[in-house]
Amino acid sequence: MESNSDDLKRADEAERQIIEILRQLGHDALSGWAQQHEAAAADQGRQAAGWRPMGQKNSTGTVPTDRLK
Repeated sequence: MESNSDDLKRADEAERQIIEILRQLGHDALSGWAQQHEAAAADQGRQAAGWRPMGQKNSTGTVPTDRLK
């Protein structure tokens, strides 16, 4: 089998492009799945009994005690 080195370079570049496209496709698919899974879990959590939204904390913390005296 005879092959031109130019043909091999083009084949290598085509393979790299295909691999990159497949990686991006896989990333997009997994990201979409994760977003849907997160949204479904959040909806399920909101429907649970006793759920209430957490608002901003009003407390600035606890007052330090003077135990070193």
